[in-house]
Amino acid sequence: MYRRNGLPASVSITSRHTQDSSSSESLDGRSLDSAKSFDAVVFDMLKVTPEEFAELASCGWNKKEKHSLSPNVVAFTRRFNQVSFWAVREILTAQTLKIRAEILGHFIKIAKKLLELNNLHSLVSVVSALQSAPIFRLSKTWAVSYLI
Repeated sequence: MYRRNGLPASVSITSRHTQDSSSSESLDGRSLDSAKSFDAVVFDMLKVTPEEFAELASCGWNKKEKHSLSPNVVAFTRRFNQVSFWAVREILTAQTLKIRAEILGHFIKIAKKLLELNNLHSLVSVVSALQSAPIFRLSKTWAVSYLI
């Protein structure tokens, strides 16, 4: 069962801006002058069903019966792997170095657009493909893609 933004429709999400201070502090107490404010996603914990929370807390996706214990996490992982392996396959099956470099550059543009859209799941999936061993080793392709 897929849900919008990974949360049930009953979960309300709000954004809170901190504007009362001119600088932020990191967890270890050091000041971060470059961070003037930040967004925090806040949701009502009481609107998340116990079953949904238990799916994540139980690490059910590591067990043999993961498809029944954690179907949403399994689907999330499967989609990540599909996108990542698809990107790798598209780059590696290109016929020439120039085409491979164009496809690589196109996936970099896709990653930038995914970042703009805050689609972090797909973004990390594409970046994972670009950082995979088979793609990382394509030194000539990377060199040509910087020229395009």
